[in-house]
Amino acid sequence: MEEVAQGRVWSGNDAASRGLVDAIGGLSRAVAIAKHRANIPQYTQVKLVEVSKPSPSLPEILSGIGNSLFGLDQTVKGVLQDLTSSNGVQARMDGILFESLENASDDNPIFRLIKDYLNSF
Repeated sequence: MEEVAQGRVWSGNDAASRGLVDAIGGLSRAVAIAKHRANIPQYTQVKLVEVSKPSPSLPEILSGIGNSLFGLDQTVKGVLQDLTSSNGVQARMDGILFESLENASDDNPIFRLIKDYLNSF
């Protein structure tokens, strides 16, 4: 798509002729096409559900706190990188982070915050 679109603005007809859109139309046309593809009868009422952005994960929160306020120890940064760079489904992995922090100094306010958060579960 990038090869064709190249960040330009296209009219509906031009976009359709280049395969950048499935069809020309508004929301009702999009719903009709989606119903057809999902084998839902056209007369069936459907509800539009807007999916919001998911709340940030623990690694994202901790990474943001650490990077913006104090900077995190290299061990914690490594664990966060492992968690956030993993491809595939992630289960809760708080235990791994907690194990890495067990020997960390309680003098660091970020480590205390992380430990308190993880102990709250």
